Amino acid sequence: MLVAALGQVLDTESQIHRITEWLGHARDIYVIGRSVHYAIALEAALKIKELAYVHAEGIAAGELKHGPLALIDRNSYVFVINPNDTSSEDNIACVYEIKARGATIIGISDRPNNVYDTFIKVPSIKNTILYPIIEVLPFQIIAYYLALAKSVDPDYPRNLAKSVTVK
Repeated sequence: MLVAALGQVLDTESQIHRITEWLGHARDIYVIGRSVHYAIALEAALKIKELAYVHAEGIAAGELKHGPLALIDRNSYVFVINPNDTSSEDNIACVYEIKARGATIIGISDRPNNVYDTFIKVPSIKNTILYPIIEVLPFQIIAYYLALAKSVDPDYPRNLAKSVTVK
């Protein structure tokens, strides 16, 4: 089940590559998620920063009105991690507020929505505990292609060091 789901995500690689071509000039990328998807938003932003040297932030969807919304404008790109689960409708409400500020919205979901400017499909799975494994993969591909678009070697990110030193 998990291997097949990961294969379905990998099948979207050419689409993801096209999306990163838009992001080549991006100065600000935001990734929003709610509940377990927030942790993936943080990881996604970290990968984009580490590999492509673009300002990226992971934002808890429920905290959007507590500051982050003020930063979003027509020059912003916002990924929303939004599989069809209990948080889906609340996320869409947040996305409409982001869209009203002119940002470009990229949905990461198992179903499309008209509010997304573009959409990367992740498979629907019954065991929702596996969603993080499936959802992080598109962002790893995004970070990789974004680094290449910026002529950065993704295998050797600058200034990256171990966070723990063993003596």
